[in-house]
Amino acid sequence: MTEAPERIWTPKNGQSIIPGGVQRWPSDVQYIRADHVCCLIAAAYVDAANLHQSLWRETSAYKTDQILKRTPNDARTALDALLKAERENVLR
Repeated sequence: MTEAPERIWTPKNGQSIIPGGVQRWPSDVQYIRADHVCCLIAAAYVDAANLHQSLWRETSAYKTDQILKRTPNDARTALDALLKAERENVLR
């Protein structure tokens, strides 16, 4: 992950604005860092796949219901587990 601010606002005249730097207007365009969001989405897919795998004896409707009940916190937990496993793998 980078040290870039989480959000950047750009007014229509093209100047970049960082939080606390310049007053923001409703017409400003907001950009959100994508690296963290993409990691969370990938972790959510892994979490859903692992849940699906663990419910192999259940019906498709039950599996779907359980996967739909997952929350962003489940994705964050899965991302933390993936990063921990990767760190341990690198340190071997």
